[in-house]
Amino acid sequence: MVHVSKQLPARILRAPRRLRLAMQVGSAIAVAVAVTLPLAQRSAWPVSAALLVAASLVLSRGVRARVELRGDELVVRDYTFSTRIARDRILMVHRFPSIDWRGADGIPRETLVNAFNPQRLDSLGPTDAELDQIREVLERWLTGADAHHDATRGITGAGERPAGTVT
Repeated sequence: MVHVSKQLPARILRAPRRLRLAMQVGSAIAVAVAVTLPLAQRSAWPVSAALLVAASLVLSRGVRARVELRGDELVVRDYTFSTRIARDRILMVHRFPSIDWRGADGIPRETLVNAFNPQRLDSLGPTDAELDQIREVLERWLTGADAHHDATRGITGAGERPAGTVT
């Protein structure tokens, strides 16, 4: 007999929609340039290839950058890396977009979620109000006060969607 666990779906905190849209538009422009550049000058194919690689990285990692709250672990999917942090190892989230945690070796660590860093993203990044809402969601999850994800009542934070929803 197979035992299936009834674990709640992951809660997903996404980067602001305006940032994701800007990345998609920028990637589309880069692809258009990459396709037309070799037509104008055959020797420009290395630049064209680099543009295609950059656009595919932005589309595959940048647009999908997020924080996932899954049961007893937090998963950061950022521009260049992904990190899994067990809930019991997280020290604090009130400095978000920085997450302070302790590694298995006992050494304190810090993970910066670049997709939510307003200093690096100027007008496209999250506002202070959006960051405050995300911090509240993270605090509730960290303390276990968010056991039902509030998803059944449709209460979600800024940039947040239950897993499997279309954005």
